[in-house]
Amino acid sequence: MKKFVAILSFLLSLFFVVPAQKVNVYERPLQYERSRDYDAKHYRIALTFDLDKKYFEGENRITLTPL
Repeated sequence: MKKFVAILSFLLSLFFVVPAQKVNVYERPLQYERSRDYDAKHYRIALTFDLDKKYFEGENRITLTPL
């Protein structure tokens, strides 16, 4: 049985040949960085978990400075 599965897998793999993806890195569209007028200095995330109720809550505080 194992021999049959191995031969069948090999034969099926011959029919499902997937060509490699061809990507020309020099013709890709340029990805520009987002413009923003602030700098994120610090992220603070405070979470509390209630494992019995499968529940969590929290708050997120972000400290920003202008550029």
